[in-house]
Amino acid sequence: MKQKTKKSRPEELLHKTITEKPHYRYHIKYPKFLALVLSFVVAYFLFEYLNIFRLDEFLSSLGYFGTFLTGLLFSYGFTAAPAAAIFLILADSQNIFIAVVLGAIGACIGDFLIFSLIKTGFKDELRRFENEKIVREIDEEIPLKLRHFLVLMFAEIMIITPLPNEIGISMLAMDHHMTRKKFIAISFLLSLIGITIIMVIGKVI
Repeated sequence: MKQKTKKSRPEELLHKTITEKPHYRYHIKYPKFLALVLSFVVAYFLFEYLNIFRLDEFLSSLGYFGTFLTGLLFSYGFTAAPAAAIFLILADSQNIFIAVVLGAIGACIGDFLIFSLIKTGFKDELRRFENEKIVREIDEEIPLKLRHFLVLMFAEIMIITPLPNEIGISMLAMDHHMTRKKFIAISFLLSLIGITIIMVIGKVI
């Protein structure tokens, strides 16, 4: 019977290095969410600091189509505040009822695009997040109905104000009972209320 030759220590280390799978010390747990956040950060700096043209003047010159586009911008965290300022300007020159509806439609479309992206493309990371220890502890401590109420209230505040909608939309996307039709209805109603408040203030001042 052939006797196996014993490998020297350096040979053993070399063999272990080649055959074993590499172990990475730093592992990104939510790469898709990280990429999404980074894309918004990059877009914010491009929008804020490059300032290629006067966005308010450009959108105002487009009439009601510009109001619709402003609604789209109202959906995204990095353009929500400028969009709110543009709505204040548009309130002086447009019919407030038409402008509010068009702006709300634009905002609803923007919200729905984010919702669809997270709901379909981020399924694996949403499931992973739901299994986090702190999330499971919250689920155990807070009753289901109260938890749904608090999540819905927080998400509504994020959507109705010029705050980053992405946070509120992500929370709604995690709700398994939140259908696309239900989300569209909620998004449109909240956007309608938020834009109405802004444009009424614009009329007054």
